[in-house]
Amino acid sequence: MLQATPRPRFALDRTRQRRPLSAVLPTEDVAPHAAWAADALVTAARSGMRLESPDAWRAHFGALPVPEPTALVLRRGDTRVLLCASEDATTVRPVLVFASDCAPTPPDGVEMPGARVFIQDGVAVVWSLTRLGSVAGALDRARYLATTVTVP
Repeated sequence: MLQATPRPRFALDRTRQRRPLSAVLPTEDVAPHAAWAADALVTAARSGMRLESPDAWRAHFGALPVPEPTALVLRRGDTRVLLCASEDATTVRPVLVFASDCAPTPPDGVEMPGARVFIQDGVAVVWSLTRLGSVAGALDRARYLATTVTVP
């Protein structure tokens, strides 16, 4: 199920201290949102990613702009895929977060085909402009963005 969404606005919170992306977040007691739990566990295992606590993500990296509340955090190395849930938790939007040495973007980021890119302080945040109806579909979309979006 694909849904086009309006252009999100970035809201960088510079009042919060951000930790390095290499920070390891808790994995114990990570209970994915009930609507996504089974799909999340299977998808993480198949893709070689590990689940991290969304609450720990917000505590450590809450200054980074994301379009909606983070429901799931999957990590491999220093790259994370966030799955940001719609208000009714029926769809998720994939968001990639990784280190980048590219020049910072304007405060509202830069629109690319199918994605919005924000770069600040050595961190890139790339989110899909499309919401999807499954964790596996969202992870496929994140992989697609990772291979097709050129960071400015």
